[in-house]
Amino acid sequence: MTLIQEIAPDSELQSQLGDLALFNYLCGAYDMTADIDYKHLLKQLHNTLLCLKCIALNGVVLTPQLLKCHLMTLGIKDEQGINALLSPKDKQDVKLMFNLLSSIASLPPSLSTDSPSVQQSRKVLQLLSCFYMHLLEAYTNVDFTLHQQLTHLLAAAHLVLAFYAKEKGHAMTSQLFFDLMTTIKNAYVCVGKTQVHHPQGSFWLSLPGTNSLKGLFGKVQTIQGNDSNVDQLQLANHIDSAVICTNILEEHLEWERGP
Repeated sequence: MTLIQEIAPDSELQSQLGDLALFNYLCGAYDMTADIDYKHLLKQLHNTLLCLKCIALNGVVLTPQLLKCHLMTLGIKDEQGINALLSPKDKQDVKLMFNLLSSIASLPPSLSTDSPSVQQSRKVLQLLSCFYMHLLEAYTNVDFTLHQQLTHLLAAAHLVLAFYAKEKGHAMTSQLFFDLMTTIKNAYVCVGKTQVHHPQGSFWLSLPGTNSLKGLFGKVQTIQGNDSNVDQLQLANHIDSAVICTNILEEHLEWERGP
């Protein structure tokens, strides 16, 4: 639905995007583009690191044991803490995901006294650390301007393209590659649409994604009661009420505080 036609070359959106090499201009009706929630992408990257198959880059297989050895050079003395970081049991823990990716992103270069195998694996990890750093900075650094965030996303996109072109499925699954590129593309298209329709408006990178949709379904399930799995008729009956609740709560933010 979102990859059936190219953005019209004479449209205002196309003029805002410009002629971008390697950019995928395919979209759907009304220039609709797909999007993946960035927290899900980061969790997929976290889970890819810890899966049984392991990531392979430039001939180096990044096993959890290898990651553990390199993470210990950061000065983390608590072996139990490192084991928790590398535990594949909780694949939905956002804090655990952030801690692991940010730890890899902060790995320093290897020392000249390190063995050749350690130096080789550290070079590969630093490639990954650049990629993780660009994604984390784009989505978590609240001091960045939108221009800086888009610059980091652009760098991440080029690294993803290089990883997948060289290693294919050994670096990441084709689905994860597609999801990453789709999300970064959508960020650029959404900024272009904002420039066209609201030239003096603001845009935040956290606005795209599925958080609002999940919140809406949460309200539908609350309205439904004990039998929280709704069928098509129940969804049709409750969705309007859930939207009304959402609009009321947006006008009174103090009525719905998160944990």
